[in-house]
Amino acid sequence: MSTTPLTVSRRGLITASTGLAAGLSVGGPAVSAAVGTSATTPGLAALRAKARDGVFYGAIISPTTTVRDFERQLGHPLGSRRNYHPANQVDQLLRRAAEDVAAGRLSVLSIKPKGTWRAIARGKRNGWLNRILDGLAELDGPVCFTINHEPENDTRGRGSGMTAYWHRRMTQYVVKKARRRAPNVEVIQVLMAWTFHPLSRRRPKKWLARNVSLFGIDAYNWWSPSNPEAARWVEFGTLVDRVKRFAGDRPLVVAEYGTRTDPNQPGRAAQWMYDAYDYALANNVLTMNYFNTAPRGVKEPFILDSERLAAFRECLLDPQSVTL
Repeated sequence: MSTTPLTVSRRGLITASTGLAAGLSVGGPAVSAAVGTSATTPGLAALRAKARDGVFYGAIISPTTTVRDFERQLGHPLGSRRNYHPANQVDQLLRRAAEDVAAGRLSVLSIKPKGTWRAIARGKRNGWLNRILDGLAELDGPVCFTINHEPENDTRGRGSGMTAYWHRRMTQYVVKKARRRAPNVEVIQVLMAWTFHPLSRRRPKKWLARNVSLFGIDAYNWWSPSNPEAARWVEFGTLVDRVKRFAGDRPLVVAEYGTRTDPNQPGRAAQWMYDAYDYALANNVLTMNYFNTAPRGVKEPFILDSERLAAFRECLLDPQSVTL
């Protein structure tokens, strides 16, 4: 690998990086795969009015700090925050969402299901679900909400109620219920970018709910300094371009994204992040949240430090980085 630092201007790279992403995308014609178009809901209308040509730029907060301490370190409030909860943490989820909305952050919420996806889709967990939606409905601002992000990891066999079919049915059921009980809540799915890669041999359409207004994904550059041949360095635009052709005209929610640092090319990770931000602004990405945490046992985490932290801060301070 070259040891020459990358010094190209990030704004100068937007055209080149977008073209590179399109050139590297793998798959069939873009026109035949889209599964729907976005509806105009109160939650989405509020988000679009706030974002206009900008993006809600945020992060997952490391458990070693607080969101307020992190914002003080950055010198600027986050535009968004990613939150996770197990099924029994409804009160915690509602408190976290209320805290985010009050602080002007778009809350991108995930909770694990109570029971199976099939049970929720058939209305057998309505008490649990209504408690969540009614609590979120009381907030003075829009939120994004999903049940079971990256569901591809949690599927089971036929008859289990935990298949792609039932995740799609569950999501469509929750969307309909939310539009009645909590019109400020945008129900989304959060699928893996890998699911949209032809090499995954997955069939994205099996998963995709037809009535969602926002299209959610996670997008990681899985390249690793200790095992560079396992996964090549992949640009953010390449990852999202594979997804866009399924999204129709729906805005994209990048619930999580991240990259590792290349010790042999200082500045490469920072440039990846600058390009990701510029790509988001040019490609209908409503919000993006950096995976700023180091789960136990994960080698070479994506956590913000050094050049990645500096790049994140610069993007956050950009005038097109918006808050609620």
